[in-house]
Amino acid sequence: MEQDDTLWLTGLDYDVMICAMESWGILPYLVEHRRPDGEWPSNAEVVAAVLSILERGWVEVHRLEPWTSPEGRQGAQYGDPVDHSELPSILADPDTWDDPPSGEWFGELTLSQTTEFRAFLGDRCYAPLATWTRH
Repeated sequence: MEQDDTLWLTGLDYDVMICAMESWGILPYLVEHRRPDGEWPSNAEVVAAVLSILERGWVEVHRLEPWTSPEGRQGAQYGDPVDHSELPSILADPDTWDDPPSGEWFGELTLSQTTEFRAFLGDRCYAPLATWTRH
């Protein structure tokens, strides 16, 4: 059987996908996972993983924006996707990976799944992640 290379994920790629599947895939929470050797991933490793999954077309990177419901409740929503050409420099900024000092998340980066990734999952929901090969 031929192996589909899109299913090969590093441990950090896997973490990117889990982050994107969460309600708000806030990037600072992506780096809470240690590598198998017990060390924390470097910023460069995390940036490479986000860009790798982005290139596969499975995630988009957004900034959180304020939102008001029709009933007047305050909340947050995804802004437009950040231009892919801007992401390497934005992601290279160490402040991207820290909680905002104000505690206010508006304007901070977040991940979302793309329609391509949701179509790939289909009725399988999150089950495929458990069976993907991590290396």
